[in-house]
Amino acid sequence: MNIVVLAGGLSMERDVSLASGSLIANALRDCGHNAILVDLYYGIEKEKMNFSSLEGRYEHKIPEIAPDLDAIIASNGGRKNPVGENVIELCKLADVVFLALHGSMGENGQLQATLDNFGIKYTADCYFKGTIIY
Repeated sequence: MNIVVLAGGLSMERDVSLASGSLIANALRDCGHNAILVDLYYGIEKEKMNFSSLEGRYEHKIPEIAPDLDAIIASNGGRKNPVGENVIELCKLADVVFLALHGSMGENGQLQATLDNFGIKYTADCYFKGTIIY
């Protein structure tokens, strides 16, 4: 399967999300899937939107200090849109999107509603029943 693992975003928990997203993407690859890890906020370059040419392993170490979200926004020209460049386009190409986001948009239903609007299938944790694909 072609799977996009969405992580990061604009949340104080972005580094935890990127670390867990890295582990998830690597595990999916180990199981034979084509998994791409994408930071929801930063997005992905068009040239990297290729499931068939994946190389290497993902790794993200959690720093000892919390992310400076204002600095992240400032370094991106003040862009506050939580969904980065080409994210929706890549998600449309995937068989499913694995949500590895923590905090704000990843847990409040906003991202799920956005994906629903585009007809994009995604995972959601459901206690006692495992992972469900919507």
